Amino acid sequence: MAFLGASFASANQSLPHLNLTKLERLHLSLNLFNHTVASCWFWGLTTSLKYLSVSAILSGQIPDALAAMTSLQVLDFSGFRNSVTVPPYLLRNLCSLEILNLELSLASGNMTEFLESLQQNCSSHKKIQQLNLAGNFINGTLPTGMSRFINLVTLQLQNNKITGLLPLEVSMLTNLTVMELGSNNLHGAITEEHFAGLHDLRMIDLSDNQLEIAVGPEWLPPFIRLQEAYLAYCHMGPQFPSWMQRLPDIDISSTGIADQLPYWFSTAFSKVTYLDISNNSISGGLPANMEIMLLKGLRLGCLYLFYKVCVPHTDEPQQGLDRMCLQEEHKCLYLYLLKKGRYYYA
Repeated sequence: MAFLGASFASANQSLPHLNLTKLERLHLSLNLFNHTVASCWFWGLTTSLKYLSVSAILSGQIPDALAAMTSLQVLDFSGFRNSVTVPPYLLRNLCSLEILNLELSLASGNMTEFLESLQQNCSSHKKIQQLNLAGNFINGTLPTGMSRFINLVTLQLQNNKITGLLPLEVSMLTNLTVMELGSNNLHGAITEEHFAGLHDLRMIDLSDNQLEIAVGPEWLPPFIRLQEAYLAYCHMGPQFPSWMQRLPDIDISSTGIADQLPYWFSTAFSKVTYLDISNNSISGGLPANMEIMLLKGLRLGCLYLFYKVCVPHTDEPQQGLDRMCLQEEHKCLYLYLLKKGRYYYA
């Protein structure tokens, strides 16, 4: 039997009538298990299993049997409601692992120990492509040795308690497309060197840390395919960051920008669908040609601007807009607009 996907009342019941010695894929997600994870019957499938996905209400410590599942390529224990613990040493021999997803499952853990254990015994541990430890109670720092995960495509470590600096070695993760490190306790400067090798990056989240984005005003980022950048509460000011031109989704709220809205705002950001520049000290004037922008959401917050607000009489999308216009000058702008079904808000 190569694949088993099933719904059970529990995972600690035995299956005496099934021969599972050659089972390769086991999918037990979206079940209502509510017992200890160590009592599950699948820990006996140590030789053949390549794919193991369990999403349920399980608790306690993952048993030592995990260390013997050396054929595992995918291990998905996400959504355990932060009720299990995984001793890092159990990961040392999982040298075939390509995807590890423990999102919202761990009650505790140390990031340094996790990452070092994943590469400790396996020269081939460069196979890991997706690593998701988000939404746990993991502390510790990011080790410089994380550069060994050269095939890593997605790195999701957000919503933890990680401290320390972002190591320069992150730039060696040249296949990375998604880097989510938001809502941790990271600090220090992020320089051009950190980004140098991240040519394939599509999404970056460094928000809600104590970081400084320290790049030059003329810097040209290497990630020309970047689609989303969430950098709220990273210090970027005082100048408006010109390197972020032409990104579709941008959050640079509360970043210490104290500058005029640049003249290229509407043209450079013409393809932006969501832009948050709130809680900064931005002045100047909203461009008159904002209708060329594709914005669906613009968060301005309290900004001191010259502005002209044109609001359609109806919130229904229209081909030709019938507008009513209001003009103000040097006001603290809390703006709610609907234009062609789009919203601009404070």
